[in-house]
Amino acid sequence: MEVEQSHINSLLKDMKVITDSPDTKGQCPFTSTFGDKSDIENVIKANDHHGEGDSNNSLLLNEMSAMVNGGQTSPVSKDKDVEENGKDDSDTSNMEDVVVIPESMFTIKISPPGTDAFDLQVSSSELVQEIHQVLMDREDTCHRTCFTLQLEGVILDNFAELKTVEGLKEGSVLKVVEEPYTVREARIHVRHVRDLIKSLDSSDAYNGVDCQSMTFINTIIGDDSRKNNNVDAVDCTPPSYIMPKSKERPLVPLLPSKLENKGPPCMKMVTMSGWNPPPGPRRLHGDLLYLYVVTVEGGTYHITASTRGFFVNQSTLDVFNSKASEPKHLSHSLVELLNKLSPTFRKNFSQLLKKR
Repeated sequence: MEVEQSHINSLLKDMKVITDSPDTKGQCPFTSTFGDKSDIENVIKANDHHGEGDSNNSLLLNEMSAMVNGGQTSPVSKDKDVEENGKDDSDTSNMEDVVVIPESMFTIKISPPGTDAFDLQVSSSELVQEIHQVLMDREDTCHRTCFTLQLEGVILDNFAELKTVEGLKEGSVLKVVEEPYTVREARIHVRHVRDLIKSLDSSDAYNGVDCQSMTFINTIIGDDSRKNNNVDAVDCTPPSYIMPKSKERPLVPLLPSKLENKGPPCMKMVTMSGWNPPPGPRRLHGDLLYLYVVTVEGGTYHITASTRGFFVNQSTLDVFNSKASEPKHLSHSLVELLNKLSPTFRKNFSQLLKKR
């Protein structure tokens, strides 16, 4: 790295090398000679107490030696230039090594248990987790929460991109494999089934459960007087009672105006049983938690959530009996078990999924 002449003169002046006398004003004492590096070094050492440190003196020494020796670059400067050029070349080579894989679309087949396989178009940049979300949104697979996606027996990482999955290509079949439950997974599953059953019910919004609340949007969107067949004449002005300066906030528009939007009743109650938590011996057998269910027909059941799935036990409100009741129904999904226990649930739940 070269130093400008004005900067060198400024440093020399600070070190008392350049004098202000009339005869030699602004000149370096050794510019008229072909002094070598040792001569310059002696001058700098003699004025070292005026300098700014060893680093500045070393840089100045190399540059002045190059000037005195006919403008040749000093060895240190050469080494620095070579080092910097080497860094630039390495950065360029690293940038050239980066290969951008173009995004591509292809179709794969998803094979869930208990239902027909279906085709799904995906992108190479999508995550495996996004396929999980698709399965939880579909009508026939939305009740499943504890499963993995496997390609030829290999479990796929949920946070891996599809283009990094070895062997995944057009027409590949991904199998949905049911996995054993843990206490956490069992609670998530029960909560998910409950949310599906109450997906069209506004009681949680009335009660402020999970930070839910009522909204004016249902009334505004469902107002037939604001709709018009002529697209150009659609009135998008919001009602005056939701404007910031409105003094009156009517509560009637907050309430759903169409009762037919409410889904059909599926279950009267799905809650935790009073026999929780499972005793130690039952935990060793795989019991995770107990549920208490009341069907629309009025039937009451105590259900065991185990590592293998859900089944009805012989407990009552007064007596605890963890043995499976007859006939035995072990289902990996709680929805599948409720479909066997209640015909009304099976009918209304399918209608609810089509409406939501």
